[in-house]
Order: sequence, then structure tokens, then C-alpha cells
Amino acid sequence: MSLTEEVLSGSVLIYSIAMATRILSLSNPKMAAAMQRTFPDKDAGGKAARHSSNLASIKTGSESCAVMHASSPAVAPSSPHSCLSRAERHGESTSIHLGLSFARNTAGRSPSTPGSGCGFNLEEAHPDLAKRHLGIGVPSSLSRPSWLIRSSESTNDRLSDAWAMLAEGRYEGASAAFRAFLEDQPESAAAWQALAWSHYCLRRFDEALSELNRALKLRDEQQALSIRACILTEKGIIDGNKAAVIEALRLFERLLASTKVQTWHILFNLGNALGALGRHQDAIARYKQAIELEASKPEIWKNLATAYHLIGNHHDEMECFDRALELDPLKPEALASKGVSMMIDFGKPEEAAPLLEAALRSSPELAIRWPPIWYWLGLAYKQSSSLKRALAWVQDGLNHQPGNRGLRRLKSGILDDIVTQCGDLVEDARRFWRLEIADQPSDYTTRSRLARLEAEKGDPSAAWNLLDECFGLLKMHPATSLKASRFDLLECIAALKFLPQYLAYRESHPISDNWNREDPLYDLPSAPPHSNDIADALVTFLSIPFGLGSQYLEEHSSAREAKENLAKLARFFDALRVAMEHAVVESSRILAAVVPQQDRGVDAIAGRVTEVVMFLGLVSLREFGRQRGWMASQFRISHDSLTGAMETYDEAQIGANVISKSIITINEEIKVRRP
Repeated sequence: MSLTEEVLSGSVLIYSIAMATRILSLSNPKMAAAMQRTFPDKDAGGKAARHSSNLASIKTGSESCAVMHASSPAVAPSSPHSCLSRAERHGESTSIHLGLSFARNTAGRSPSTPGSGCGFNLEEAHPDLAKRHLGIGVPSSLSRPSWLIRSSESTNDRLSDAWAMLAEGRYEGASAAFRAFLEDQPESAAAWQALAWSHYCLRRFDEALSELNRALKLRDEQQALSIRACILTEKGIIDGNKAAVIEALRLFERLLASTKVQTWHILFNLGNALGALGRHQDAIARYKQAIELEASKPEIWKNLATAYHLIGNHHDEMECFDRALELDPLKPEALASKGVSMMIDFGKPEEAAPLLEAALRSSPELAIRWPPIWYWLGLAYKQSSSLKRALAWVQDGLNHQPGNRGLRRLKSGILDDIVTQCGDLVEDARRFWRLEIADQPSDYTTRSRLARLEAEKGDPSAAWNLLDECFGLLKMHPATSLKASRFDLLECIAALKFLPQYLAYRESHPISDNWNREDPLYDLPSAPPHSNDIADALVTFLSIPFGLGSQYLEEHSSAREAKENLAKLARFFDALRVAMEHAVVESSRILAAVVPQQDRGVDAIAGRVTEVVMFLGLVSLREFGRQRGWMASQFRISHDSLTGAMETYDEAQIGANVISKSIITINEEIKVRRP
């Protein structure tokens, strides 16, 4: 660059600072003061002052450039409600489902996230809630004693082997034998009952119910009704059919009322039906009655423990589990249930893992009856920091259930821990995460893990591409890459977790509003600068302050609770402000293209730069107010708390910083673009 060009470039910088400061001194003294604090250099300040005396009236074309009026607010109101729709004022979250795993946050709660969110990986962070979302619960079985089936018919030699297999729990063999007998003797009610019971124990409930109905047509008796009630209870639980469970409950109550001598199994199964209907206290009472009649049955103690678990009585729960395991040390349901409870209720995965493993090893068929055993085993070892062992169990589960989403998410988390903590299995993780993203493109947890891996292992371009794809998944399709924002890559990964919420915000507050001169908040004297790319860049870049601000509120829940936490709320403003300033300033590089060529002279160039940066300053103020208000609504920050925090917050500094930094940035960009 020649000496003349250097002087010209320096003059543009000084003129632009002087013009902006002069305009602000007349319309917004606080922001002008902030501008002067931003440029404390005496020489630059002196030069700007000398130029400013000649800038009382700035000409733009043929029209005199009026200053911003002090009576017209250039800043979005600080009230969180000022920029919100009616629904948002009432605390309703705008929730947009955009795939399986993007974080969504309901008002005031962390997703996993705004919406689920999509926080993410509910099963890892909240195993107690995983029951509801992944079908993972404490297993509870009904009574299936072979002695329940009693033949009231004369003993038939052809069925002796079938009855023996039924008594020994060899249900497949018993089923085949009873079926063969019924081909010749279809009028045997006892055989139909026994066949139904065999299929019930094999969890083939539809077949069992059909066969039991055949038996009841032949002979209506209590034993058949008891079997029907057992089938209806468990089938009703699996199908989510409350009516079936209610019918079973009525059958058990009818049997209990009609029996002169109470039997423990009717009380036990009555307790199971009550528990399935959420009547846990009533279930506990029935289990206790069953124990009074027969205290040596481990299944009663085990299900009583489950009932105590469900009402939060964990002391009695553990005592009942221990009693069940005293009676049968290898009872798989008791081992598995106690293991899950040790994790959920006591946070002791290191004690849970051997219990769960013993349950599966002692009864491999448990994985068929209760597939979540694989998940809980993997989670127990993961939380015990036995990561390789956890991965082995999860992979074993996936070999049996390849499409299980809970297991796949858990495997993803385990691989992330291994890569992060040990540096091992990098290629395995990369390969698995790529397959997961191909299958579930909207799974942002996996996408963010792969992006971090690529960033840390020397391929940042791949990481940026993974992030840019997120916008397309939400039908945003910006032409400007997020990489151009010059934000830190890891910051962007964290921020885009909240991209669906940003989309909802952006739909409510389009970036095009900033170009609407009819808007009362637009009080600049000049028209907004036009560029095909600036709006696109702003939409992309401003997603990062939105995400970082949301992340701060999610991680610092106390910042949104009471007035004594106003300092923390002010730190939220800082987190939002710093990122906001960076996003808008970096977008200013695009507007360097609208600045006139050097042959137009310093005044023309400086005048255009001033118009551009004043526009960007207004954008930053409006965006800060709107994003702040939106997040306050989503995280249920009270109006009083927000107002109290803003009373001591220097909001004028935002616009001043953006204006001053944008002048420098545009000046630098002009130097780069012009030979």
C-alpha cells in the first residue's frame, strides 16, 4: 500500500469515528460517551475532535442527514414482554419438533433440553425419567407357579409327560404335548387351561387368552378365571390397555370373595393388578396379606419391594429385596430390580452393576422378557467408569436388538467418554457417529460429538460442515457458512444445540424487520444499506449469541429465580452482549462492499461507512433487546427480575462497541479488498 493510500485509509477511520460520535452526542449522549471510552487514544481522539467541528451537518445525496431524536427510542424496550406475542407473554414456549434429538426447551426447564430437547440423552442424565421415555422400568412379574394348574379330570396317561414338563417349567415342551393331545381330545377343559398357562408363561398372551376362552366355554371354574385374570393383567400392562387390567382386578376380587379359604397367590396377583393401576398403597396391603399366608415366596417380597419403590419408601424397598434374595439368591427379577433401584434411588452404580450382571448370567432368558437389562447394565458400568466393560455389554445388547435407540444413544455416550478420557477408539467412534448421523440427521448430540472429534483431530473443515448442515435440516439454508463468523468452533457446537429455538425466535422476529423504515424503532436518518448477503449472514451469525445465552440460563438456573440473583442475571446479559457484538461486527465485513471507491474522496467514503455502522449499531441494540426478552419468556424470568437487572446495566455500550468495532473492521476489509 502506498503512503497516500495509508493516509486515505487512516482518514476514513478517523472521519467515520468522528461522524458517528458527533451524531450520537446529539441523539444518545450515553452511547457517545461509550464510544469515547472505546477510543481512549489521545491522538486519535484529538484528530476526531478536530474533524467533528466541521460535521454539524452531514450531507447524504441531496438530503440533509438528520440526527437521531432523543425522544425516539433507538433501543428495544427492556421489558421481556415488549417484543413477544400474546402466547409468549403468558409464558407459553414455542416448541418446534425438528427431528429426534435437537434440544427443545419448555419454559424454565433445561431440555436436555429449550423444548428436550432436545436436552439430550435423557437416559444418561436422568435414569429415573428414562423409565417413562425408553420403556425402562423396574420389572415386575405375576405369579406363575406350575401348581396353579390342577386337573379336575381323571388322570390321562397320555398327559403325564405334559404335566411333568409344566411342573418343571419346560413350557415349550408342555405346550407341544398339550396341543398334540387336544387334536384328538378337543373337549378337555383341563388341557386347554394347561396349554393357555404354558403360553402365558412363554409370554404369548394372545394365544393364551384364546385358549383360555376355549376352556371357559367348556367349563366355567375358578381356576380358569384366575388364569384369565393373570393373562389380562400382564397383557393389559404391555398393551397399555387399562380396561383389561380393570377386568382382571374385578376377577381377582370376585375370586377372593367367593373363596372360603384365602390363598396367597390370589392376594399376590390382586396386588399386581392394583399396582398396574397405580394403586400402590392398596397393592402393598394385599402383598402383606399374601406374606401372612406364605412368607417363603420370594416373588411376593420382590413385588412388595417394587411397590415400596413406586411410593418412594426406599428403606423398606431394600429390606424386601434383601428378603427375596435370602429366599432365592439368584432370582433374576429381584437382582435386576434391586440393581436398577441402587442406581435410581441411591446413586450407587458400582453396587448395581454386579447385581444386574448376576441377574442376566443366572437367567439369560431375562433379556427376552425384559430387554432393558442390557441398557441398565451398560449404564451401570458407564457410571462406574468401567467404560470398556460398559461398551461390551451395550454392544451385546445391540447384537440382540440392533435398532434399539436407547442402546445406540448409550453407546454413543460411552464412546464419547472413551475418546475424551482415554483417547482410544477414535476411528470406531467416528465410524459409529457417521452411521448414526446418516440414520438420524437431526440427532444433534451425536452430530456435536463428531464435530468436536473432527475439530480436535485436525479436520476443522469437516466440523464446520457438520454445523452448517444443521441449518439445512431446519429448512433455513443460509448461503453464509458459520465459519465466516469467526466464532470459536467449540462455542458454535455448544450454541447450535438451541438452533430449533432460534428458528422459532427468528420466525417471530424476522431479520428483515431491521430494513423496515416504517418501524417506529427505526429512527436512523438514512436508508439501511442493501446487500444480498448481509441479512443471510446476520441470520446465521446471530444464532450463536442466542445459543450461548440460552446455554448460560440453562446451566445457571439460579440466575432466573429471585431478585438476589440479579448479579448472575447481569452476567447472562454480558454473555449475550459479547457474542452479539461479535456476530454483528463480523457481519460488517460483508458491507464493506457497499462503501464507495477511493476516487469518491474521504468524505463520501466516511459518510457511507458511518451510515453502515450506525445501522449495525441499531441492529445490535434491537437484537439484544429481542433475544433477551425471548429468553426471559422461555426461561420464565420474572419481569421484576429482568427490570431490576437492567437498571444497572449499561445497555448503551452494546451499540457503541458495535459501531466502533465495525468501523475498524470495515476499514480493515477495505484495505484487504482494494489493491
